[in-house]
Amino acid sequence: MLVNVIVELIRLIIAIVLAVVSLYAGFFTFKWIVKGIDVQSELRRGNKAIGIFVGSVFLGISVTMYSCIQGILVGLNKIFADGVLNLNDTLDVVLSFLELGLGIMLGIGSIYLAIYVFSRFNPKTDMIKAIKNGNAAISCMVGGMIIAVSQIVHFGVIGIVTALF
Repeated sequence: MLVNVIVELIRLIIAIVLAVVSLYAGFFTFKWIVKGIDVQSELRRGNKAIGIFVGSVFLGISVTMYSCIQGILVGLNKIFADGVLNLNDTLDVVLSFLELGLGIMLGIGSIYLAIYVFSRFNPKTDMIKAIKNGNAAISCMVGGMIIAVSQIVHFGVIGIVTALF
């Protein structure tokens, strides 16, 4: 029983680390996408539109990353289950980390695509400028689109996980 608790604690720590890394990568990319906005200063200023937008990016990334992190934990379970590290277990873990990288790219890419598509469908609205100016309506709409696209990408990533494992 103690061994199971230790294994689960290790899994929890790994999941937390992977989640933080994924969110950091997403936030870094988000700052790159919204060039011209000092996100930290806007958040300190209380810009609710930026807060909604950043929150939806984090939520979108977490939705996509859920299945990736789950895949890594499944691979680690195989190692912990028999207590012996063999070539197949190692391959499973390596594939699951490659899947995590793919998931991060797909998650961030889908968010970028959602923003790009919104900009193309609404050429008269400068979305970034509107959000910087505190337009919460635009921020909520784009945030909803980000979350919706992330949900769809999540199912695609689950398909990859299922194919690999």
